[in-house]
Formats: sequence, structure tokens, C-alpha cells
Amino acid sequence: MEARVNSAVIRGTLLLMIGQIVFVLSGYVINIMLSRQLGVEQYGIFGVVMSVLVWVELSVIVGIPTALQKFIGEDQSHAYALRKVAFSMQVKYSIVIFLLFFLSAGVLADLLNDHSLAFYLRVASIDIVLYALYRLFINVHNGMKNFGKQTLASIVYAVGKMVAIFVLVWQGMAVIGALIGNAIGSALGLVAAIFLKADVKPSEHKFERTKIIRYAAPIIMFTLMINLFLSLDLWFVQSFLDSTSAGYYVAASTIAKAPYFLFLALSFTLLPSLAKAKKENDSRRVQQLVWQSTRILLLSLSLIAILVISTSAELIELLFTDLYAPATPVLQILICGLSFLTVFMVFTTMLNVDDRPSSSLWICAAVVAMNVAMNLWMVPKNGIVGAAWATTLSTFAGMMWAGIVVYRKFGVALSLRAIIRITVAAAVAFVLGKLMPDTISLLLLKYAIITAAFGGMLFVLGEFRTEEISQLKTALFSRSKGKAVVNSMS
Repeated sequence: MEARVNSAVIRGTLLLMIGQIVFVLSGYVINIMLSRQLGVEQYGIFGVVMSVLVWVELSVIVGIPTALQKFIGEDQSHAYALRKVAFSMQVKYSIVIFLLFFLSAGVLADLLNDHSLAFYLRVASIDIVLYALYRLFINVHNGMKNFGKQTLASIVYAVGKMVAIFVLVWQGMAVIGALIGNAIGSALGLVAAIFLKADVKPSEHKFERTKIIRYAAPIIMFTLMINLFLSLDLWFVQSFLDSTSAGYYVAASTIAKAPYFLFLALSFTLLPSLAKAKKENDSRRVQQLVWQSTRILLLSLSLIAILVISTSAELIELLFTDLYAPATPVLQILICGLSFLTVFMVFTTMLNVDDRPSSSLWICAAVVAMNVAMNLWMVPKNGIVGAAWATTLSTFAGMMWAGIVVYRKFGVALSLRAIIRITVAAAVAFVLGKLMPDTISLLLLKYAIITAAFGGMLFVLGEFRTEEISQLKTALFSRSKGKAVVNSMS
């Protein structure tokens, strides 16, 4: 029986990973294609409009759908009542958000210092209700553990959006075509999610709306707050500079956001494990999880930052053509800023586990205020590079602040020796990378050499040990790990 459960968990995890990979890759393909087809200025307009739309849509996809996923997962017998109540709430709520966004498009465009953006914002707004309902039905599948159907619907959404955008832009519809294609993708994903029935059985159970609201409201607030870091700098660039500058900035931030999206999974994995250890008052296990997570981030993000900084010019030219060369210094700075944001996000997850969401929210609010102030000061003075520095310095401050609170709260002893070893290894790998020629043809070889140098130095310095490889294999392939995953998901 246990083997069957483990097999089901592994299969479900792999299916969801496939869907996420397709989603991320399709997003990068869309951005690369549009940067070449639209040109710098039009690509900048698309990036700015989408950044505003995505931030607004967070309010309709992380609240009610997340609550639905949680409560169905806890008790599937409530699925029918939950879906009925949540659907009604989501339709009404998303229509209100759509109307507010549509009617305020002119004001938002004026704040971005380009009134012509109002038309694009209104076109983009047609996606709000469609995407809200798509995410609702996707989360029903997740709560019912229909991972295969969830993955298939998400692939339909990602691929459908990519194809629709490509066709409409190719037909000459430019930015408007890209925005309409985005909405078509949501419509296709919604149809697929509904067509792939979730097998929810009718029941007489009732479910209170207030319970969903109480759970959803703080999630919406925190998510909107932390995701401001992914958009504020771009909005200030558009407001103080122009769409061409925004185009350069979108190109750089598209690459720099990779670590953030890559390590979202760490937060999802860390949350249940840390919560379980905290509930059992296992302070030693809590401390191990906190330090191990921090160490994984330091190792991984240091390597990613070195690779990107050492090859930023080649990456920009390879993905976006040499027209986007002015984005190179922005990428070199921003990769650090969004790496700091990644660590900050994981630290706030740890605080939320400790039932201190208010601490996370207040820290996040203070750092957002700092980010706004620094952008107001640095963007007019230093242009797009100033925006990158504003984000990097503010996220570094947030990371340090949240880290101090976490380590004091959980009583974790920081390993200064490990940090020094990682820093030395990173410095050696970085110098080696800078000594190699800056050519696209040698890009993969350069990555291999930098990675080998970083790993080799860690091994020589004693920071990366052979037994850790065995532990990793055990964690990935042992039967006990599968059981732990089951427990964490239940």
C-alpha cells in the first residue's frame, strides 16, 4: 500500500513539474519572440502593461483559488459545496477588479507618464475574469489531486497563449495582438480545465463564505506586497524615462527573475516540513531546516549570479539580439537584487510558519517604502541602472532584516565559516570566468568551467562533502522520503 502511495506522489510531482517547465519555457519563448518582432520601444510597452496586469491579477488568483485548493485538499467531501461557493465569489470579485482596472486605466497610464498606455491597459483587462476562472478550476483539480488533468490544462493554457500571441503578432497586430493572445490563452486553459472534469460528487455539505474570506484576505495582501518588487522599478523607469528604456529593462529583468521563479519550489517544500517540526516542538529540526535552506540558497544563488554576471553581454545578445545591449549593466546588478529577493521570500515563509504573518507584512511594507524612495531618487539621476540599484539595495536590506528576525526567533547559530568558504569559492569562479573570452560560441564551455571551478573550490575548502551526495540520493530516492512527502501534503 505504501509503495502505491509513494508511486502516486512521485507521479503527481513529476506531472506538476512538467506543467511548470512548459509554463516557464513558454513564457521565455514569448518574451524572446516579442523582443525581436516588436522592437525595443513596443516590447517595452508590452512589458510595462503586462507587469501592471499581472500584479492586479495576483489579487484574483492567490486568494479564493488558494483557499479552495487548501480546503478541498483537507476534506474532499466538501469539494462540491466549496466549488459552488468559490465560483460565485470568484466571478463577482473578478468582475469588480476588472471594472476597477478598466475604469482606472487612464489614471494608471498618467502615473506611468504615457497616456497612450490607457488603451493597451483596457485591452489587457479582458484577461482578468478569464484568468481568474481558469485558476479557480485548476485549483479544484489540485485539491482533488487530479494532477494529470491539472498539468494537461496548464499545458493547454501555456502553449495556447504562446501560439495565439505568435499568430496575432505575425499578422501585424503588434502589442494589441500580444495582449489579446494572452487572453485567448486563458480562455483555452479555462475550457480545458472545465472539460477535464474534476469528478466532484454532488453533496449536501455547506461551506461558509466567511471562512474563505478570512483565509484569502491576508494571502492577497502579502502576495501583492512582495510582488511589488518585481514591478516597481519598471514602473518608475516608464514614468521617469520612456518606453525604449523600459524595453531594455524588461529584457534584463526577464533573465534576472529566473532565480526567483526557480526557488519558489523551495518555499512550497519548506513550508510543510518546517510547520510540522514547529508543531512537534522539535527545535533542533527547525534549526536544521532553517540553516540548510539558507545554505542551499547561498550556494545556488551565488553560482547563478556568477554565471549571469560573467556572461551578461552574451546572454542579452543571444536571447534578445544586440539591440538590447544597453540592458547588460542592468542585468549584472539586477541578478543580485532578485537573488536577494529570493532569500527574503524564503525568510518570510519561515516567519509565516511561526504564525507571524504580521511581521512579514510589516517588514515587506517597510522595504517597499524604501524601494519607492530609492527609485524616486536614483532613476531620474542614474536612469535604468539607478532602478536596478534601487531594487538591489532595498531587497538586500529586506533580506538582512528578515534574516536577523528569523535567526533570532529560531535560535539558529549562523556558520560564518561556511559563508566565508562560499564567498571564496564564488570569487575564484568569478575571476576565472572574467578571464575567459566573451563570445557566444564559448558560452556553454564557460558555464561548465565556472561551475566546475565553483564546485571544486567548495570541495577543496571542505564546504561540499562526498557524504552530501549520498544524502541527496537518499532524499530523492528512498521510500522514507516518499512517506515524508505524503505526510507533508496531508
